[in-house]
Amino acid sequence: MALCPANAWIVFRGTTAIPVFENPFLNSFFLQNGAAECCYDCSIELLIRLFVKCDHASPSELIWTRSEKRIARKAFDAALKRELDALMQEAKQVAGQIREPSELWDLEHHLTQRRKEINYKYDFRGSRLAHVLGRLLYEGRLGEEQLLGLGEDKLKAIRSYAEFLAKMDTTESGT
Repeated sequence: MALCPANAWIVFRGTTAIPVFENPFLNSFFLQNGAAECCYDCSIELLIRLFVKCDHASPSELIWTRSEKRIARKAFDAALKRELDALMQEAKQVAGQIREPSELWDLEHHLTQRRKEINYKYDFRGSRLAHVLGRLLYEGRLGEEQLLGLGEDKLKAIRSYAEFLAKMDTTESGT
């Protein structure tokens, strides 16, 4: 299979485009998992989203039922609480070791950065929910058992994104 040049875009379903990465693994991975073609003239305004497999709806196309939203919210809230609890423990430990005034501002800077990261990561909008849950699954912040009751289309999108992140992590670490 020929790889797309690094300045091209890979098109899925004729409506979604993503930039081709210079990483040969990612390049061939996208082409093997449903990328339709390489395109040089895709508009930058075109919606760019990370979409791993084309045999299910993209996360923004998923329709969440009321009961699925309740299940997702419960898993989401539990993961957020665990992450915030871990951050509070870390902050208490670091605060207990502060000896110089400048270390206080280092802690404040760290907490500000973590707040921004957490606010970005925990986005409950329906268009982002499958990616958010996939990331939390990948990070081990929630388990699949917490997602029981979600439709197969949602589970497939969530698992797919978690698998993609795992492959990205493996590729970046060189293993």
